[in-house]
Amino acid sequence: PEENKIAYQYLNLKTEDNFISIADPNGSNWKNILKTRIKDLIVEWPSQSQVSIRTKPNGLAQGVLYTINPQTNDFQKILSDIYGLTALWSPSGEKLIFSETDKDGKNLKLKTADKKGQDIKELDILTWPEKCAWSQDERIIFCAVPRNIPTDIIWPDDYYKGLFETTDDFYKINLENNEKSLLIEADKIGNEYNANQPLLSPQEDYLFFVNKKDGLLYNLKL
Repeated sequence: PEENKIAYQYLNLKTEDNFISIADPNGSNWKNILKTRIKDLIVEWPSQSQVSIRTKPNGLAQGVLYTINPQTNDFQKILSDIYGLTALWSPSGEKLIFSETDKDGKNLKLKTADKKGQDIKELDILTWPEKCAWSQDERIIFCAVPRNIPTDIIWPDDYYKGLFETTDDFYKINLENNEKSLLIEADKIGNEYNANQPLLSPQEDYLFFVNKKDGLLYNLKL
């Protein structure tokens, strides 16, 4: 996020070498920062001093999230033993929001934590990190919130498989007091939207998102 570098997972199927690495964007000057046995990790770089790795979300398997300091190779477990784990780091990397289910992939919850995985708080809203965006001061999140989440699905597996779609309302959530404010309801927009990976403009006056129903990019004026 602050330097001309990339972080990635390197897996050699012949030698079984499996590393989390950093490099220049063209792949040169690479450096291995962690050797791991876990395949198909999600690699993110939320702040200069921490590379984040987490297992792919599964409602029937416990997920884990770690951070690695790319300068010192210091390795820390942030979240573990969480079913249905997905996560979204704040702009500074000091906070994150994450989702959690029970062992059957049901009873979805959205929570916040600090960068050490502590000070965990449950939010009064049912959605997941892929439908949210952080404000720059990290006091607010803007989220697309499904009107209905079926009770007979395995979460988030069935959503990723495309076995059901959501119709979303849009909310603003104050993380300091857990208050939520409705921005706009789905039936007042004139169309149905299943919002994914929203992005807040630098002036925080527009929320951009991809609508999974048609694959197009939209914006909502705040």
